[in-house]
Amino acid sequence: MLDFLSSSHTSETLTYILEIFSRHARELNSGNSVQPLYIVTDYSYALIHAVLHAFDKCTLARYLSVAMQVLEHKQSRAAIVRRTCMCLCVAHMVKSKSMSMDWAVLQTTSLVRGYPDNVSE
Repeated sequence: MLDFLSSSHTSETLTYILEIFSRHARELNSGNSVQPLYIVTDYSYALIHAVLHAFDKCTLARYLSVAMQVLEHKQSRAAIVRRTCMCLCVAHMVKSKSMSMDWAVLQTTSLVRGYPDNVSE
């Protein structure tokens, strides 16, 4: 498990942090590279991009293209054996959906009752 805090949330900064982690892991593993099987992340494009670049040396477009080709049986599963699998965190997905549902309910309730959106007292 890797947790880190950064004051900069650019894909370049995050890639750098992950590459340093990978280098240290390789040093501790007698010079052998360490390839995570799964990485769980939120919806951060910068973090997704950084993980794919640092561990698979590919872009998001390439990653999705290879995954789709495997799902459509245009490539064998061997194409993804040595790749890191990106997973989106279920808790983030549920929170995002619940927030959008709360907003929809709030808008519907305000309209039904005839209240304006920005009532000030």
